[in-house]
Amino acid sequence: MRKDWIEIEIPEIISEEGLFSDGDWVESKDQDPYGEVRLIQLADIGDGEFLDKSNRRLSYSKSIELNCTYLQKGDLLLARMPKPLGRASIFPLIGEKKYVTVVDVAIIRTADKNIEGKYLLYVINSPNSRKKIEALQSGTTRKRISKKNLSKIKFPLPPLPEQKAIVAKIEQLFSDLDNGIANLKKAQDQLKIYRQAVLKKAFEGKLTKDFKLWRKQTLRDIFKINSGNGLTKANRDDNGDYLVYGGNGITGKHSEFMFEEPKLIIGRVGAHCGNTHITKSKSWVTDNAFVVTFDEQNNIMLFFYYLIKYLNLNQYAGSTAQPVISGTKVYPVTCNIPNKAIQENVVQEIESRLSVCDNVEANIKEALKKSESLRQSILKKAFEGKLLTNAELEEVRNDPEWEPAEKLLERIQAEKAKQKKQKQRKNK
Repeated sequence: MRKDWIEIEIPEIISEEGLFSDGDWVESKDQDPYGEVRLIQLADIGDGEFLDKSNRRLSYSKSIELNCTYLQKGDLLLARMPKPLGRASIFPLIGEKKYVTVVDVAIIRTADKNIEGKYLLYVINSPNSRKKIEALQSGTTRKRISKKNLSKIKFPLPPLPEQKAIVAKIEQLFSDLDNGIANLKKAQDQLKIYRQAVLKKAFEGKLTKDFKLWRKQTLRDIFKINSGNGLTKANRDDNGDYLVYGGNGITGKHSEFMFEEPKLIIGRVGAHCGNTHITKSKSWVTDNAFVVTFDEQNNIMLFFYYLIKYLNLNQYAGSTAQPVISGTKVYPVTCNIPNKAIQENVVQEIESRLSVCDNVEANIKEALKKSESLRQSILKKAFEGKLLTNAELEEVRNDPEWEPAEKLLERIQAEKAKQKKQKQRKNK
């Protein structure tokens, strides 16, 4: 830490007009879905952003009875429970005596013009601060940090002009990063569209020059479907060597297998109705999935792509509360399928294009992962005093408000003492 910085604890920078407290103990019996006061929950507190997810309420009269602390726009809300523990966001909503929060959220309101609010937000959410918070957590099954332990944590504090410069630099870098992430996610969406376009062209015969050899058939002419065999917890051996598949893919292991060769399977019931998978060799399939058996030798991958990527079997599920696919629904479906002699060529054309998609997708995922690491790196550098360039630091030091952080803290505390005396006089 640089010489013109100091370390402070939260209570040291809270003015007499400020606040550092836990939220309120509001039980379910105290709540009223039609109440005028909204109860902000842990789910609303994101890592650096207010998520605005909850909709719990209580009446204004109940909030008075419980002596609740009302939130103000600009308050810093810190989650005293995971995930992650210690995440903080700035409260953005406006309304006098309209919002309170739960006991597991700490409220920080410095009410001091010498502390840049967003600086405090970023420093609390930085990797170094997060480690300090985790080191003071308590509890076994439900980890949390107490307000008392939060009060012990030391945070770096630079001069006020540097606080502002650090915030501006972080937000500039985060904005560039967010734009890059948005472009990556847009590319992911475009890949999905491209994959579907590849399959559409494939099954319209546009990837090969032999469409005359394609013919219309019903699925009944191509394959039969039969249910797998159920396994109970009592008779399944999770320490076995063979994979067990259900409607959502791999569900566990077993000491026996049903099929020597890979199989095409279709989820037949519930949320995974219509899901299609290729099993590994020597596997077991439960009765939550159908096993496809071809009447003649067909390319299993061709029908995998056709069923999972192109046909969307879920549309043929029964319209009951529990969706179910049956052979009577699937067998009459008509499809245009290539001659067996050219099925492999069609698969190769599909996979050559989809493999390019897979490589691009892998690169995008790696870039997104690195983006999050870069965000953490920016925060780490910022609060080690390494984010601003020498030229930016020189400009900060020429600011008329610049003074060492030690002097800044002295002024904060002197103003706090002055406010305390004024308050005492008023109360006499």
